[in-house]
Amino acid sequence: MKKVLTLFAVLVVTGAVFARAIDEPSKESAIVFVKNGSVVKVVYSSDKESVARVTITDLKGKEVFSEIVRSKKGFSRPYNLSQLSHGNYVVRVSDGRNTKAEVVSLQPDRKVVYKLTALDADRYALHIPALDATEVIINIYDEQLGRIHTEKQNISNDFGRVYSVKNAAGKVTFEVLPK
Repeated sequence: MKKVLTLFAVLVVTGAVFARAIDEPSKESAIVFVKNGSVVKVVYSSDKESVARVTITDLKGKEVFSEIVRSKKGFSRPYNLSQLSHGNYVVRVSDGRNTKAEVVSLQPDRKVVYKLTALDADRYALHIPALDATEVIINIYDEQLGRIHTEKQNISNDFGRVYSVKNAAGKVTFEVLPK
């Protein structure tokens, strides 16, 4: 009888240890977010086959996208949020063991308002009103789209300058970008 009880106790303890090993979450899964403009790349790695749920919600919790991704050792997938309205969104990845979330802010594309006036064949007047105090990059390109001039300007007041482009080959193009 003692042998039967001992054997039974060994089986119960072994079963409990085995069950705990199955339920123990893996420490070998990782979730990383890489943001580039309106694209969020989710990089998920795991030490074993897994099922992960990717959801995108607004800050009020309204779901705008959801999918289930099955993988053997992980996945890397970009999510383009450019078609969503401007605002903040939460990208969440959960695999039943780990959950990680990242807030993504979608802002409207900033454009710089400016006026360019050709004074003659070689001179141009550039005017940038100080609508918002900002820093801009001014690029000037020749006809073959070779950049012939670049500069940074801090626009805290209305900006105006005459540019002489005597050495440009053909027609010139101005580009004014927000910094």
